[in-house]
Amino acid sequence: MAVLQATGGTTGTLKLAQLSHAALLANATQVSTWMACRYGQERVLTILPTFHVYGLTLGLICPVLTGSTMILVTRFDAPEVLELIRRYRPTLFPSCPPRAMR
Repeated sequence: MAVLQATGGTTGTLKLAQLSHAALLANATQVSTWMACRYGQERVLTILPTFHVYGLTLGLICPVLTGSTMILVTRFDAPEVLELIRRYRPTLFPSCPPRAMR
């Protein structure tokens, strides 16, 4: 086991999902392939919290797997994010509506 991932599932009751190294690697490989990531050429703007499985996979594990540059943001601030986009020109920006993360 690699991670005990907190989840509310469909019930909203806290549970811990056991994620194996193999499952995390398989998921990151699938996502990277689906997004056609180019090894060592992507710049990923990581805004999603990495304690959430979506942020962990798309914001941390996939960029590491593909040798991508990570532009890490600790909290969403629109002017800062726009400046980072202007300055670093990310090629990938995984995100979601704010209510989806609650």
